[in-house]
Amino acid sequence: MLSVVAIVGCSPASPLQTQLEDYTTRLARVLETTAPDYAPLPTKQRFPLRQDMPVFPADVRINLREFYALQQCAVAGLIAQRNTALGHAQLPSSRFAYQLQVIEGLIQCRQQLEPSPGDIPLDDWIAQKQQNLPLHWAQLVQHSQEIAIHFDRAEQGISADDDDRLTAVASAWKYLLALPKATTIDGEALEHHLQQLKFAPLPAKLQFNHTQLGTQLPVVTAWLEQQQLPEQCRSPQFEQGAQYLANVFKLVFVQRIQPFVSTMNHYHYTLLPVYQQLLDTPTLSPAFKARIQHQLDTFSAAQNAVRAHIAYWQQFFDACDLHPG
Repeated sequence: MLSVVAIVGCSPASPLQTQLEDYTTRLARVLETTAPDYAPLPTKQRFPLRQDMPVFPADVRINLREFYALQQCAVAGLIAQRNTALGHAQLPSSRFAYQLQVIEGLIQCRQQLEPSPGDIPLDDWIAQKQQNLPLHWAQLVQHSQEIAIHFDRAEQGISADDDDRLTAVASAWKYLLALPKATTIDGEALEHHLQQLKFAPLPAKLQFNHTQLGTQLPVVTAWLEQQQLPEQCRSPQFEQGAQYLANVFKLVFVQRIQPFVSTMNHYHYTLLPVYQQLLDTPTLSPAFKARIQHQLDTFSAAQNAVRAHIAYWQQFFDACDLHPG
């Protein structure tokens, strides 16, 4: 009886895991040997804790005299909210939306009080608020629970169908990445896009699959190399076995595993501009960027594993004078 060890402990089998196990089982059956034992997947890199991603936007100080002078402007009500218990307990998304609303309110107040705002330093406040906005955006991205789940929560990989919600994820990130330059904000739209990311942890699923592929496929390749199959092609008795192996490669790897990997690649390259923009943003912390870089590194390892595996089969086909098609 063939011994095929599960790739991920007791977790539900992912589609890629199922295909890899079937692939290895079929190859082992043709070779009349046991399938390789897979090493456990390495511990995944978790999303950093908040204390590892500190962001400290400076707050605008408004004294009582200045605050009372603002009473003729609607923004005074917003500023008063910040000093309540509820204001101090804002979520990162609410805090960011609040900052944009205050900037908008201060600009409207300046227009309302023109040509003479008196002793109120509105221009200074607006400039300082606008300068701090990228830091509040960094808090939004790094400290929102929805984004932590988006990058962290995946017990298995992608489904390679509409359940992965690629379009919703790409749309949500497009919205979030544009916020530092926004002049107005719809709080409900912001929460909607954060919820889209929460319920579509696509980066976490891709990291799972890339780690799986980059860790397990090299085991299969090394196991095949140990069988010394190109050398056996010199024997006429191996001709039928070589054809059976070629059929397994075509029916399982080429027709089932590679299309799945192509979908993974499509997802990755769709989100790659997001990863690159996050890495290029100076206000985001090194810990957060390390998680993004790990996303890219696991993808590269998976790509290298697939290339090495295909190169092995090309060597086999050449030695046995076979054609994969």
